[in-house]
Amino acid sequence: MVNKEKTRIMIDLARYDRQYGKRNYIINSYFMIDYVGRFMVGSFVSFSLCYVIVMTISVMCRFGEIMNETDITAIIKMFKPYGVYYLAGLVIYEVIVALVYAFRYSKGKRQIRVSTAKLKRLQKLQ
Repeated sequence: MVNKEKTRIMIDLARYDRQYGKRNYIINSYFMIDYVGRFMVGSFVSFSLCYVIVMTISVMCRFGEIMNETDITAIIKMFKPYGVYYLAGLVIYEVIVALVYAFRYSKGKRQIRVSTAKLKRLQKLQ
């Protein structure tokens, strides 16, 4: 005779493993600070590369204005706000990345605990 409760638990575990299993196994192999830090480093690199591309386009658009300027301090003053924008944007972006991946980590850990509890319950039913 087929036990409906055991079947339901096994179906739930199979669904969990198919949808979230691989991602959550990766989460389970890290501490939270390491998991979040890993993605913060990647976001720092990607933000910096994008900012360099935007700065290059900006310099190309203002090239005539830059070449007409004879004083180097005036050119530095022209680009000083870009450094402030970079730092402000970087801080905001890193905070958002840290919050998103901390949430994903805690959600993954919760799902792992639920899956473990279901496995223990299934083991008791046998």
